[in-house]
Amino acid sequence: RECLELKPDEFLKIASLLFDTQQIDLIPLLISLIENLQTPEAIQLLSEKAQTAGAPLTRTYCNLSLLRLKKGEQYKLAVTNWISSKKQTEMIRFRPMLPWDVRITDKMNAFELTPEEHSRLLIECYQTIAMEHDDRSIDTILDGLQNGHSNNRPVLAGLLIQTIQ
Repeated sequence: RECLELKPDEFLKIASLLFDTQQIDLIPLLISLIENLQTPEAIQLLSEKAQTAGAPLTRTYCNLSLLRLKKGEQYKLAVTNWISSKKQTEMIRFRPMLPWDVRITDKMNAFELTPEEHSRLLIECYQTIAMEHDDRSIDTILDGLQNGHSNNRPVLAGLLIQTIQ
């Protein structure tokens, strides 16, 4: 957050470095800060990172941000496709109890998202889609209600009501 006090081009250089080094914990906040800049350079960086291979968290958050900034229909399609592929994921889940001798690792590799990352990103995607208030958004949420994980239904029902209003 303190980097925002820098000149925008210097901030974007640091942001690009954070993306490139896959500082996963910082991605959601970083995306939010870049989104608030709304400069052509910031949007260009988001567009570039939305195409990053091997970084699903970065790619999906960038697509989500570009959708919120209304930068193109292709970003809505990318977000709805991601939602569709993850609709069986529980939005809210508790950590399983593991024996003391089992060590919990953050991730097995950079191509997998942790359950917490999946949940947070899925909720943000559904919220953004709900804010679109159009037929495709309603269809996406209805599909999640009908074919998605049963534990997600209360959250999706609330988002459906928000979308219809």
